[in-house]
Amino acid sequence: MPTAHPHSVKSTIWHPPAHPSASLLLVLNFLAHLERLDTGSLQMYMHPSFEHWYLPKSLNRPRLNGKQYEEYWGYLCKVYETFAIEIHSVIEAAEAIVVHLTIIADSTTGAHLIGENTMTFRFAQDDWGLPQFITMEQFVDSAKVLEFFKEHSDREKALKEKKRAKTMR
Repeated sequence: MPTAHPHSVKSTIWHPPAHPSASLLLVLNFLAHLERLDTGSLQMYMHPSFEHWYLPKSLNRPRLNGKQYEEYWGYLCKVYETFAIEIHSVIEAAEAIVVHLTIIADSTTGAHLIGENTMTFRFAQDDWGLPQFITMEQFVDSAKVLEFFKEHSDREKALKEKKRAKTMR
């Protein structure tokens, strides 16, 4: 697994400890992986019984296992043109880490997102005693997320319609 220096994480508010735990390094590496819009294997961060919960439940998103989450992230990487994470705070306990962050993103059609997230990571150990995510609960600003994807979809439809109109001339 790649290792990020804890001070490479972008934040003007939260500053990582000089000697982060293995679990915190895992979280920071995972967030850096997402920020790069990297579609490479996310499963290296995940325990075989991993589940991702996208909240609030009103979004009607299913729970995803590691393979499904990786496929979903692959889809999102096709939507995002840019994707940045600003960490506001991190709370670390023995079995979990909670990260409050803001995602700043632009879609390939020019839709813009600035949305807060709270991500709760729970851990299990792999065969070598290293931490892996067993669950990730991601609570998002549902209004902002729905607005972003609607705007992206509307712009995408308009671009397709414009292309279709040009070919019919």
